[in-house]
Amino acid sequence: MLYRIIISPSLFSDGSMDEAQASHIQKCIYELFNDALKNGVFLVASKEATSVSVRDSLASWPQKSKKKAKMILMALTRQNRFVEKEILRVADDTFRYDGCGYIPGLVQTYAPALVVLGNGCCISSILSSAKKTLKIGDYRSFEWTEGTQEEIRASEGKYTKEKFEKDVLIPIFRDCKHVKLIDRFIGRSQVSGPIRSAKLKEFRSDYQKSIEWIVEVFDRETAHRKYRSFTIYTGIKTAEAKKDFSIRELKERTVSEFRESLQQLQDSMDEKYDFPVRVVGKKESSKQHGKLGLQMSHDRYLITDQFSISVGRGFDLFFSDTELQTRNLSEDNLKDFHIYRTLKKFEIEREVRKLPAL
Repeated sequence: MLYRIIISPSLFSDGSMDEAQASHIQKCIYELFNDALKNGVFLVASKEATSVSVRDSLASWPQKSKKKAKMILMALTRQNRFVEKEILRVADDTFRYDGCGYIPGLVQTYAPALVVLGNGCCISSILSSAKKTLKIGDYRSFEWTEGTQEEIRASEGKYTKEKFEKDVLIPIFRDCKHVKLIDRFIGRSQVSGPIRSAKLKEFRSDYQKSIEWIVEVFDRETAHRKYRSFTIYTGIKTAEAKKDFSIRELKERTVSEFRESLQQLQDSMDEKYDFPVRVVGKKESSKQHGKLGLQMSHDRYLITDQFSISVGRGFDLFFSDTELQTRNLSEDNLKDFHIYRTLKKFEIEREVRKLPAL
């Protein structure tokens, strides 16, 4: 879903090119950054040094190309796609640039999906541990064979917890700081009956098991140990407009009980982790004749500060004990799901913020 890339300092520093060569390299660099905006993360030893190198390189670009490249870089920066890693510097007299000494350590430690070097790079011979290494001048003809999945479909029982972690959770959690899980049906599944006489049921075990598992993977895999957070957003329908224009509301007692159940889930998480796990309930309302109509999206999402995916079936990913027995499955088998990358991150977050809190 989200793959790691390492770029060498020589990518931006080769001044020994004629105009045609320089134009070709600029197009390759632009395409690399544009592709990375979809689902790539750049691992660097210093974000400041990388920023300076990129800025100095862009200074010589034609104005039109420079403007487009800056827009891509701003988007990458906004989505925290340049991730700084502490790494020991290798001293070698053959290295042409100060930053070259960090590349072997980055490659060996993090096994990136791709390493991109300048055409005259001095370190290409010592990068045998890289999965794929290429010169920037060859990038436009390079085709990915792994790490670029934007969509995963699985029928029930075909995916296990371990495979889901490997293919989905670990790639999107390992370099992020903040996670938002958005699923209105976590809350809605607790309420049964017509709105005026609705009763609150126990928190569904399949949802709780899924949430606890996902938060545990985030805690285990994220490289950021400070300033991280995990927030769960869900909702219940507290009001609906009828055909006669009247508005019916959920009893305050039921709202209060639901609020308390979310607090209990949050408290149980706070006891386990050294970072804030928040469970936020939102008020939803059904729409009739233009009245009310504030609701969470039907789709369910997992959003980080870097990346966002839609989780087609939601976060009730585990089978019940009865279902496991009748289907002859292991407790690690998951239900069917459809996951794909979504570009609506900021729109989704804005819509959730609009909803009133419980």
